[in-house]
Amino acid sequence: MSHQTLKALEIYQNIHFIGIGGIGISALARILAKEGHQISGSDQSSSKNTDLLASENISLTIGHKAENIPPQTDLVVYTTAIPSNNPEIIEAEKRGLKQLTYPQAIGLLTQKYRSICIAGTHGKTTTTAMLGLMLEAVSADPTVIVGSLIPEFDHKNERLGNSPWLVLESCEYKDAFLNYSPEIVVLTCIDPEHLDYFGTPEKYLQAFRNFLSKIPSNGALIANIDDSNIKKIIQEQQWNFSIITYGESSEADFQLNNHQLTLPSKKVLELSLLIPGHHNLMNASAALATLIHLQHSPDQALEALKTFRGAARRFEIKGQIGQTTIVDDYAHTPMEIQATLQGAKEYFGPNSKILVIFQPHQYSRTHYFLQEFSQSFQNADQVFIPNIYRTRDTEEDVAKVNVDTLVEAINQQHPILPGATAARASNTHNLPETLEKTLSIANQYNAIITIGAGDITTLSDQIIKTSQ
Repeated sequence: MSHQTLKALEIYQNIHFIGIGGIGISALARILAKEGHQISGSDQSSSKNTDLLASENISLTIGHKAENIPPQTDLVVYTTAIPSNNPEIIEAEKRGLKQLTYPQAIGLLTQKYRSICIAGTHGKTTTTAMLGLMLEAVSADPTVIVGSLIPEFDHKNERLGNSPWLVLESCEYKDAFLNYSPEIVVLTCIDPEHLDYFGTPEKYLQAFRNFLSKIPSNGALIANIDDSNIKKIIQEQQWNFSIITYGESSEADFQLNNHQLTLPSKKVLELSLLIPGHHNLMNASAALATLIHLQHSPDQALEALKTFRGAARRFEIKGQIGQTTIVDDYAHTPMEIQATLQGAKEYFGPNSKILVIFQPHQYSRTHYFLQEFSQSFQNADQVFIPNIYRTRDTEEDVAKVNVDTLVEAINQQHPILPGATAARASNTHNLPETLEKTLSIANQYNAIITIGAGDITTLSDQIIKTSQ
């Protein structure tokens, strides 16, 4: 058992999780269950993750009710999405139980471990998984908490190690990462996001400044120097910790040139990845820079990198229908979409034909970044948009934008391709209609990629299943 995890939460034996199916909170539940804590939980609806937790003999209930909290419970942990009028929150207060948000509970872990926090708008999940696998390869035996299911972690979102090291995917939403105590921060990029919470790009940037101020003087920042916002933060004040940079810039300590990474020692590493895209070469560079900062040889880590199959929903190849490959991807911001589609063109070839089925995530995000979204589909031959996934949106948000608005904006930016018979983007109204239309033309494409952070992820499996 990991001494650090026990030390952080040892006084609580019976822990109940509200929203246990969430990708982060479920990892913590798994780790604590492995360490001998009695775990129970609930979630609003069933999912692949709740099914997995149930298969691991973790007691959970679908639906929120006061009676879900076992009598012996001494700690309640809940996701930040849970409202204050949730019946289980009300019951916990009535019983005087200790309550922590998921970020607060993780914050206790980070105080007991030597914590490496992977932060940034994009690339957190893949970089966390890569670094965790590299540290495992060099026998550093880390504990890892990551925001996706990782094949090399037995298709789970965590790895429980027995060393002082914790590799943690660190989300900025609602200032969650300000609960953490990092020794090292890996910062992949800062691209204004979550403006439903932060309000303005400058407030978003300030959250990262606040996070970096938590690094101790004997700690380090591993930073992408190619990112203008990161460069601005690095240069605007004298930080009292070490700063190690990576990127394509000649200023970078670890300089990436295509598949070659030149180290500060001038040694050149050849990066060989199964997963496509320049962004993944950058993620690998970040992980290797961290590993070498920790004074580990990169040789075994590079071997582990060669076999890394990627995280679930990060350019995840789901299967084939005929000669057409079906891919599912979590991308839900303009920059992520562009990176995914650029990687797809590299993977399938520059002349490949790609059908994208994109479900925007949040009306507020779609409205705010409408122009940026409209410019993101250069590498798609056809774009279907079934709906906008509503979450955390007000009626005012919903009134500002719709699918047709986005379709029109995309078509203005991307004219009809030579030989094409339809506009680049079209409104396919809902998932069932989209499925039917996709199946009718699937054989015209080398790849079909479902993209988005909502229930669009179910569509890739339906395409494969219905075609059989």
